[in-house]
Amino acid sequence: MTTHFMSACLLLLLAVYGSVALAGIATYSDARQEVENWLIEIREKGAIPSHRLSMMRDALEALEKGAAVKGADGRHALCMAASLGRRDIFDFLILQGAEPGEGKALDSLFREAVCGGCIPIVEWLCKRGADVSSSNRNSGSTALMLSACRNDRAMVGFLLTRLADPDAVNEVGETAADCAQRAGHAELAQLLREAMRKKNDGGVVEHKKEIPAEG
Repeated sequence: MTTHFMSACLLLLLAVYGSVALAGIATYSDARQEVENWLIEIREKGAIPSHRLSMMRDALEALEKGAAVKGADGRHALCMAASLGRRDIFDFLILQGAEPGEGKALDSLFREAVCGGCIPIVEWLCKRGADVSSSNRNSGSTALMLSACRNDRAMVGFLLTRLADPDAVNEVGETAADCAQRAGHAELAQLLREAMRKKNDGGVVEHKKEIPAEG
């Protein structure tokens, strides 16, 4: 990898974030060890770690052993880092040359990042051209629906400022407001219905990046 390429990646990260969150990660071994430590910490608390953690560890181990970062293992590690909200590992992989993809591949990574809850990663992917209102081809779920189900108010607010469509429906005809209501998040559901009303009335939908928490 050329110094010019790494410099370009670094400048792109800085342009979106204003900083780069590597937290001491300089090699694939460092990144894998971060995941190993996370797995140990979760198990010591008596909890069951997400299978995504093991998948990310395995992908990083493959990269450590020489797999191409622009190949399947690099893409897989990047996807798992995004879905788990690990900006440090995500940034490191981007600097190593991991490809976020284009079109549907980029949109899929974007929705994974929304589930991870890390707004800086999501914002970076928006700047790369991700469609904020794209949907899963099987379920029809949009990023706004995914964050509504999780009651992630900060993410919902961010997506609305990025003009995510609150009127979009999934394969069973549910909007993001319906998803929030079904998941038991009544206040967030009401805020999303208000966003729908403002949009359909031709008004400007204005939201802070973080919607106040219930209570």
